[in-house]
Amino acid sequence: LTIVLLASFSEIWSLRSTKIHTYFAVALLLASTWFLLHDLLVKADNTGAIQLRSTACLVYTALQHYLWLACFLWMVVEGFAMYLSLVQVFGSHISGFMLKASIFAWGMSV
Repeated sequence: LTIVLLASFSEIWSLRSTKIHTYFAVALLLASTWFLLHDLLVKADNTGAIQLRSTACLVYTALQHYLWLACFLWMVVEGFAMYLSLVQVFGSHISGFMLKASIFAWGMSV
């Protein structure tokens, strides 16, 4: 719901904070969905679609850690953007901020 509302209003989509909130919401949605799929894919008695101690289990776990780390790094980006807007008011323009923030949040998670 948050993603749909933030993305549907074009007048607020141009704001930097709206884009950061939307990307954080996307990362949180992906991480939460992947976490909820755990009960369907992995079973304690090793009868699920993903067997314990297999390559698929390693990939599943790595992707889950990546998504939660991406959520955390989007929170860091959000905090930095709030610092820029509240503390360092003048001279807080960073050219290509969203590109740099996206590379940081999605790329540093690797």
